[in-house]
Order: sequence, then C-alpha cells, then structure tokens
Amino acid sequence: STANGYYYSFTYGNAKFIMLNTNNNGGSGLEKAQYDWLINELENNDCTWTFVAMHAPLYSVGKWGSDSARNGQSRALRTQLQGIFAQYGVDIVFQGHDHLASRTKALDGKGNATTESWVEESGVSYSVDPDGVVYVMDGTAGSSGGAVTSVADGIYYYAQTVATQSWADITIEGNKLTLALKYYSGGKVNTLKTWGIKKS
Repeated sequence: STANGYYYSFTYGNAKFIMLNTNNNGGSGLEKAQYDWLINELENNDCTWTFVAMHAPLYSVGKWGSDSARNGQSRALRTQLQGIFAQYGVDIVFQGHDHLASRTKALDGKGNATTESWVEESGVSYSVDPDGVVYVMDGTAGSSGGAVTSVADGIYYYAQTVATQSWADITIEGNKLTLALKYYSGGKVNTLKTWGIKKS
C-alpha cells in the first residue's frame, strides 16, 4: 500500500541511505512490515557510511520532540529505533517536523551521550570514530521557523531556531564527512555551522 507514502533505500558511493516513512506508523512506532524491512536493510549493509532520514524526530528541542502533550510519536519511535540504530552503526539520523537546527552528541542505544574525541582540520572540528548515533535537524527548508521548547541537558551541541531557508551540504571524502549547515539570507548563501566525522 502507498496510502501513507513510501520507504526505500539506495546506495551512493560508499554511503547507504535509508529513507523511513513515519506516517506508516500504526499510531506509534513504525508498522511491522517497515520495521522488518529496516532490520533487513541494516543487517545487509556493508557501506562505510549509513544515514537514516525520517520526518518525525527521535530527538528534537521543538514541540514535536519535547512537548509532552505532542511528542507521543517521537517517544514511541525513540523506544523502537534508537537501540537498533546504535546496534547497527548508523552514523547520522536526519529528522524533520520541528523547523529547527540541532545536532546531538553521539548517543548510545539508550540515549546517553558518549565521550567524543575531536580533531581540527582546516577550521572544521571532526568527531573521530564516535561511539553512537548523531541526530540532526537542518532547519526550515521553507520559510517557517519553529520555536525551541526545551533543551535536554547534556545531549545537544547546538539547538536553535533558523528563521529562513536552510539545508545541509554534505561532503564525503573516503572516511571523512563534512557537514555545513547553510541558510539563504540577504540575497546570498551563508554558513551557520560546520562540523564533521572521521573514521579511522
């Protein structure tokens, strides 16, 4: 059935992209067919990099992730997925719904921040072999900014409103990933944040 949209995956270079459909949720976490498909995709993945993209967030400082009256879906997805994302070595989970910019620390399968080692290259800080999953939001995409509801202590490197069009430019060079969070303002493209991950 495509009534609630698609879920799919593809490989590009040394990166695996898994696109989940959080509308296909049965009222809480992913429905069984999609969940089983996800496990199969993760188990049969030999790429250097693994990315998951999903609309509803596991971690967000906005109302859909932090407001207890509205974050039921986020809580259910977190319970269902954060352990397997960590178990199978997902590098980054890209999330939406709340129109904010945020990056968590590398989180283990229980949502605890792990210790990260950093190196600096050409003015960019790279987390070296992070032991956990990084959860990212890259702003509005459109022109409607969201509001920060609550910031959980200890798990975010940054979490803020972006009130104009924004997106992430990602470059992968072998075992090095660089992400630049960019936005459009004043007739030009500007960079808000830049960070990366290196694998040894």
